[in-house]
Amino acid sequence: MSQFPPEVTAFIEALVRIGGIYDIAVQKWYLPDIPVEHRPLPALAALPLGMLSRPSGVSNHEVLVSFLFRLTPSEGGWRALEFLSWWVYKKAREGKALQLRSVSVAPPLSRDGNSDQSLTFVIETFANIEDENIRTLMQLVEQLAADLSRSVAKYLAMTGSDAS
Repeated sequence: MSQFPPEVTAFIEALVRIGGIYDIAVQKWYLPDIPVEHRPLPALAALPLGMLSRPSGVSNHEVLVSFLFRLTPSEGGWRALEFLSWWVYKKAREGKALQLRSVSVAPPLSRDGNSDQSLTFVIETFANIEDENIRTLMQLVEQLAADLSRSVAKYLAMTGSDAS
């Protein structure tokens, strides 16, 4: 994970510690660079629908950071999804621009009947970086990583498990 800044690595490490999560990727989008006429393109289909359909567009300095991940098809994966759903909801209620959603292509059934080959979950945060300083964005990710790490530690202590 050394290819990421320490703040991003800390968030990824907190995700991994929950257990049941794998194949984590990170994307950053500077939203003003995406022309309105390009929003319907298939290459942008994974962007949040709410952002894509905003009639007023995006703010002048809006950045989207996405943490994409997959879940193991197990009880641990479901518990991870349940925990992250609660955590994201809690942070959103506190006023953080944070969301959790699923993304998938049309499910082509494999020969054995499994259709979970493309199901991915995404935790996304939006930030307005007025000064275009990446440090402002990293401070936001750092705060989220610290909160997630604390919440994961409490969750693991409560459930008597430790995925690390």
